Parts: sequence; C-alpha cells; structure tokens
Amino acid sequence: MRFFFIVLLVSIIVNLILFQLIGKVLNTSIYYSFLLNCVVSFFFLIKTASKRKISLSLIFWFYSYLFLSIVPYLQYHEAIWIYGVTEIEAYETNKLIFIYNFCFCLGFELSLTTKKDNRREVAFNDLYHSWTLIIILIIHLVLLFKVGFDLTSSPFFTIFGGYNPISILCDILLKTFIYFQFIIYLISIKKKKTNFLILIIQLYLFFYYNNPFASSRFYTLMVYLSILIVFIPSLSKVKFSFLLILFFGITGSYYQNILRSFLARNNCLDSSNKFQIDYFFQGHFDSFENIANTISYVKSNGIDYGSQLIGSIFFWVPRSVWPTKPEGSGTYLAKTFYNLDQVNGNLNISAPFLMEEYINFGLAGVIIVTILMGAIIKYFDTKYSYSQITILIQASNKINIRIIHYLLYTSFIGLFLFLLRGDLLSGISYSTGIICAFFLAKKLLTINCK
Repeated sequence: MRFFFIVLLVSIIVNLILFQLIGKVLNTSIYYSFLLNCVVSFFFLIKTASKRKISLSLIFWFYSYLFLSIVPYLQYHEAIWIYGVTEIEAYETNKLIFIYNFCFCLGFELSLTTKKDNRREVAFNDLYHSWTLIIILIIHLVLLFKVGFDLTSSPFFTIFGGYNPISILCDILLKTFIYFQFIIYLISIKKKKTNFLILIIQLYLFFYYNNPFASSRFYTLMVYLSILIVFIPSLSKVKFSFLLILFFGITGSYYQNILRSFLARNNCLDSSNKFQIDYFFQGHFDSFENIANTISYVKSNGIDYGSQLIGSIFFWVPRSVWPTKPEGSGTYLAKTFYNLDQVNGNLNISAPFLMEEYINFGLAGVIIVTILMGAIIKYFDTKYSYSQITILIQASNKINIRIIHYLLYTSFIGLFLFLLRGDLLSGISYSTGIICAFFLAKKLLTINCK
C-alpha cells in the first residue's frame, strides 16, 4: 500500500510539472481530463515497469501515456493538429481514453489459468539449418540480381509494385524467418562450438534484411529489443531499464528516419537534423486526433458493424478478386471524413486499436474488446515472466522449448506497439507473417530430445 501511494504521488507531481512546462489551457475541463489520463497511464506505467521488467502490459501503458495523453496535451496546447480537433471532441476523446484504460485494468485483473510450464528440451537441427541457410542465400542472390543491393527498402516492394498486402507478407516472412533463424542459432551456439563460415553468412543475412534502415520503426524495436531481452539478462538488474529504452527509442526512431533518408537519397546531415519538438506534431503522433475524428464520424454516420474488421481479417484476398474489400481504417477515415485522395493528401494515417474498436462496434466494442485484451495480455505476461525466462536461459545446458516460445512473445512486445497504433489491417498482415515464420523456423531448426 505504501508503494501504491508513493507511485501515485510521483505520477501526480511529474505530470503537474510537465503540464506547467507545456502551459495551462483556459478550458479547465479539458485541462483536468488530460491531466487525469496522464496521471493514470503514468501511474500504471511506473507500477508495471517496477514489477514486470518488460512485458506487453508495459507497452500498453507506454503507448497510452505517450501517444494518447501527454503528447496530445502538447498538441492541444499548441493548437497544432494535422486535421484539427475541437474542444468538445478533445474532451469526449479524453473520456473515451479513460474508459479504455479502465477496461484494460479490469481485464488485466481477471485471473486466467496458464498452462503448466513446458520444460521439454529440444536440440538444434544443424542439417536443416545448413540447408535453409543455403536456400535463403540463393533467394538473396536472385533478389540482388533482380533489384540490386539496397539497404533502405525491401526488394519485394519493387517486385510486387509497392506497399501492398502481398509485398508486406513476402517481406515479413523472409526477414522474420531469418531473424528467428539467427536468434535460435545464437542460443544454440552458446552450448557448443560453431562453424565460422556459417556464422558469417548468418550474420550477413540477418543484418542485410533486419537492419534499421530497411525496416519500419516497430519492426526494428521488435528485433533489437528481443535480442537485448534474451542475450543481456543483466538488464533486469537495472531498475526501469526497459522503460528508459522505450523512451529513448522515440528519439532513436527520429534519427532512424534521418539516416534512412540520407542513405536512400544521399542527403547531407546538418544541424537541422537534430531532434526537435516539431517531431511530436507530425503524423507519428496522430493517434489522439484520429480517435477524436472517429467519434465525430460515428456521430454522423453510425458504426460500421464490423465491416472494417472483416477487411482486416481477410487482408490476404487480392482486391482484384474482391473489389469492394474494405480498406484499412486509417485510409477509410482519410477518404470518408477528411475527404482526402491519393493526389491531394496522405492516406497513410494511423488507426489506433481504440479507433478500430469504436468505428466497428461503438462504445460497447471498446468496453468488451478492451476487457478481453487486458485478460489475454495478463495471461501471456504471467506465462512468460521475464525473470523466470532469464533464469531458464542461464541455467539450462540445452535449448528449452519454453525459451523458443518466449522468442515469439518477445517479438510481439515490439509488434504490440504497432497494433495499438494501427491500423489493424497492416497489423494483422505483419502478425500473420511473423507467426508463420516463427513456426516454420521452430519446425525446421529444432528437434525433440529423447
């Protein structure tokens, strides 16, 4: 109980200071609605970081605090929006976000029974690893012949005519399989000697397809955060280490874009490339604004009764086969509410998970789905406790199947941030590719020990 009050006091003081630095708005109702959401999300962020080290729930509160609370208050105070938010819309959005946070807490408190720990040991399949490495190397050489050496974008975007479900799925399948192959291989060589040539080839393929300049921000977070979690267990001894990594990752994502642009277009790096506060007024942080405008859209047009959800689930069906297939909710909002088109506006806007819930099923959808999400997150956070896994990694002389499954969990820690920000269609596309790549790698690279 004492810890509870200390964290609550710290949350109030920190956010009051931040609000004082940003400045107070005239509308007290909006001011206190923002402050309430900031205090609530910051409280659970600190509370979760102090107990669970790194988890899906930590990502939820990180997103809720940064993208739905403190940055939107900065945007509101400065009156800098991409499409605009009125005072009424801002207040109603804060109420909806409060309900969203409350429902997640409610679902997280539900007790779901986890399965008994699977401590079955597996061995690394050297033969299949060698063959898959040769096949991937051949695919890599064919792609180099087709599109050339490029560290800044996926070759599949060139081959399949840009950013679409097919190119996304092919890209994520290849690079994520190489990622799982690489990390399972690294776990295995901790227990034995390795072939130097194989190690060099594996390293080259991993860094070519999983370098930060050819990957989105969420994917880079997913891959490199997973490596930190698995191979640097000493981080668990440093209080709030992963929380600091997440906050520093925001500035890191800024410089990732700068360096990618530099490599792709040979632009010059100068003083204007320093991190500036304007970064928080760009499309990366448009979640609050799009939720606010979704509320206005639903008031005028009603909910979509799951039609957007159906389009996300069947993302893999080509539009040539299904011409009326629903578009991603971000693009849908851009066209139907913002009245943008491909020529006169950017259709690539975020569609947060909260927005997906609301546009498909209204307030009832927000309550039911968020409670369910909280319960599911609690289940996996409990099953794959960071402290238990690190002990297992250090203690075992062989590869434990639970460690292999933990790799998929750590991957979804990075992916979860993308799913929360949206849109769901892209999120499901990536999730499908990642899950398929994981089970393929698990099947090919591990064999059961007798």
